[in-house]
Amino acid sequence: MPHNRVVVASPASFGMEPKEAALAPGGRVWTDDRGRETPGLELFRRGGSAWEAFGPPPAGVRIRLTTV
Repeated sequence: MPHNRVVVASPASFGMEPKEAALAPGGRVWTDDRGRETPGLELFRRGGSAWEAFGPPPAGVRIRLTTV
């Protein structure tokens, strides 16, 4: 069953409220076959676990982002 959660899109992890979930730049930088780098995004929960807050979902699960 899908879990709907509100997540803040943030330029950084600083300034987030405790237990607030955010999607921010971080993690691994990906390089495509042309040598272009794409920064990764991290879904996290400040002072907690995003994994636990979302279900917990299995590894590799797809997520869908929409704006509100």
